[in-house]
Amino acid sequence: MEDVYYVNVYGDDKTTDQKDGAYSDDVLVFKVWDKSENKEYVISEELMSIESFTGLTLPVIPPKLNPRTTFAYLHLEALSYCITVHPLPDITINEDFQYTIVNLNKIFQSKCNSTIEYSIYSNSDKSLIKTTIENENLKINSEKDRYGSTSIIVVAVSDGKKFSDDFNISVLPVNDVPVAKNST
Repeated sequence: MEDVYYVNVYGDDKTTDQKDGAYSDDVLVFKVWDKSENKEYVISEELMSIESFTGLTLPVIPPKLNPRTTFAYLHLEALSYCITVHPLPDITINEDFQYTIVNLNKIFQSKCNSTIEYSIYSNSDKSLIKTTIENENLKINSEKDRYGSTSIIVVAVSDGKKFSDDFNISVLPVNDVPVAKNST
């Protein structure tokens, strides 16, 4: 089996007055130390599953010490996503702006140097704002003489996992310079 770690859980030694092991029916807490982040993670019940084998005692979730149990398989899934999302704040710009570029690598930061593929999931008002992705940059262009607001959702995919960020763009109206028409 790949990625299987064997953990021995010892019961309390009843010959001492100190608690030096788990009591019967104590809930067991599993923790993982991530050396690269210098941080400890507690694996929650949602990330645990059980696997039944003939002759083995089936554990419960959350796992509890049962002194009569010899051993059983309890699967713990430590989810360490390579992507951290730093949401882009809403953007307010004036009508007829040339374009804005957002570096998506600053929004979706990779901790494991994994490849990230970006796409625009939605743009609620394509007649107001045109969005394109060029390399790792989101390019935002306004349509001439248009104002209003739109919602944008950008999706990043890394190692089969999807991450998204949604933000709003408000385009404020500006008074255009008057243009004299030739009335001859």
